Amino acid sequence: MNASPGTSRSALSVLRPLSLGQLLDRAIRLYRRNFLKFLGIIAIVQIPVTLLQIVSTTLTTSNILEMARVPATQATRDSAYLNLCGGLLGVFLISIAGFILIQVVGAAALTRAVADSLLGKASSILGSFRKIGASWLQLLGAYLLVMLIGAGLVIWTVVPCAGWLTGPSMFVVLSGMILPLVVPVVVLEGKSTSQALRRAWDLARRRFWWVLGFVFILYLFSMLVVSGPAALLNVLVSSGSRIGEAAAFNVMGTVLQSLVTMLFSLLYLPLQLTAFTLVYLDLRVRTEGLDLALQASEFDSESAQPSEIDLPGLLAQAPPAETGQLVTSTEFGYFILLSILAIVVYAIFIGLFMGLVSLGSLL
Repeated sequence: MNASPGTSRSALSVLRPLSLGQLLDRAIRLYRRNFLKFLGIIAIVQIPVTLLQIVSTTLTTSNILEMARVPATQATRDSAYLNLCGGLLGVFLISIAGFILIQVVGAAALTRAVADSLLGKASSILGSFRKIGASWLQLLGAYLLVMLIGAGLVIWTVVPCAGWLTGPSMFVVLSGMILPLVVPVVVLEGKSTSQALRRAWDLARRRFWWVLGFVFILYLFSMLVVSGPAALLNVLVSSGSRIGEAAAFNVMGTVLQSLVTMLFSLLYLPLQLTAFTLVYLDLRVRTEGLDLALQASEFDSESAQPSEIDLPGLLAQAPPAETGQLVTSTEFGYFILLSILAIVVYAIFIGLFMGLVSLGSLL
């Protein structure tokens, strides 16, 4: 697909190194400018899944409460257990389908839409889904591979000393730094499952602490925007159950919490994917000269037709895969330091909490 000269100039203006504050500001501005489109891409896949989850979870919860409340004969008890098992299986299958539709298909389509919008290319909600083609299958494979690696890291964590000091931090890096970068790597570069993981790690390790700090900021933001309201609602509903019928409040709490989580996830997930797409492009600009490659493409085509600059093709032209060590001794030191920092912060938090409790008891 060809880009217009205006498109290339727009791309040149945005493909430049950004500070953390500039990157967050650009992500928010881009999200605000394309609010309905980005929200619509996620809503198409998330709303039907959430409604199915609410129905399935509500029926299962009601069945459990009914079993606990009403004495039953052996025949009715067996029937209730079968219904319960069927309900739990339904919740499990809907959860898997929701993960695939939201975190794989929806994330791929939104990443494509973010890149198109950032680089000045026209796109639509359905067009963004069409553009991802079969890349969502590669992305699904990457997620499954990450789960296997994560299981291995959990086992590594129980190994004395070395595992204790590196396992938890490795898991954080895998899930918080590498996995989010896998999405643009697969969608925009067309990498295979195994190539995408190595490529995402090679990008993240070039600015290890910067990317980690960015992930931490987004994590705090998600806790405030998504987890906080859902947790507050859960507390309010739980306290309300003391003044009403517990079963009714439990079911109502499940429905309300699911709806609130869906609402705030719809608002936050597009911003998260937008931000990580910008992080991916910033890493390529800083370490691979993506902006210079775009300038070279525009200059080479100037004598012919500048409109023939292929921005998607340019993004797909990634450098050859690195063949060095997967993890260097310096990076092992990073993992150890990260684990030590986490232990220190946790100890400070516990100390402050115990101090406040002691002070409260004295007062």
